[in-house]
Amino acid sequence: MSVIVQSQETHSTIPQGLMEPFADFLDIPLQVFVELGTTKMKIRELLALEVGSVVGLSQVIGGDLLVYVNNVCIGQGLVIALDDRTCIRITELNAE
Repeated sequence: MSVIVQSQETHSTIPQGLMEPFADFLDIPLQVFVELGTTKMKIRELLALEVGSVVGLSQVIGGDLLVYVNNVCIGQGLVIALDDRTCIRITELNAE
């Protein structure tokens, strides 16, 4: 699967000198996922699920979603459509 990465032109790029120490690591693949929402349910509710069941989630529609890289939350973003793909626009990056 290909990854689409687009930056807004107003953002500065990382100076080449800062990338050099990390050159050997730049092509290591990382798992990225976006959390749509969470919920808790009892085992009886889980066993009652069937095709067409609706499960309510904690996330509100249109709200920022959490973005994780290798199971670490790195920030938040909004779902957008780009060409024929579902994408996420980063709206906040964690400072940690």
